[in-house]
Amino acid sequence: MRRALHRLDSARGDLGANDLIQTFVRLAVSVTTGGVANVPVSIAEDILATILSILAIVVPVVVAVLLILLTAFVIWWFWRRAWRSAEAEGR
Repeated sequence: MRRALHRLDSARGDLGANDLIQTFVRLAVSVTTGGVANVPVSIAEDILATILSILAIVVPVVVAVLLILLTAFVIWWFWRRAWRSAEAEGR
């Protein structure tokens, strides 16, 4: 399974850079703290991965809603401007 995931990473173009960084970070944490900080670092990684996964879903939805609202506002603004212009000419 790990090989298959590594192939996916390589096919994606990052050539396993994330795995390499994670390996060095965990090695540095293990060496400098004698393994005591491995659990907190792992929990922090899990929390960060969860937050980024949620953001990966929420941010595009928020952007889509904002674009829809902006489009609706621009249409309303042009409609109101045209209506006022027509009303002013009719006087």
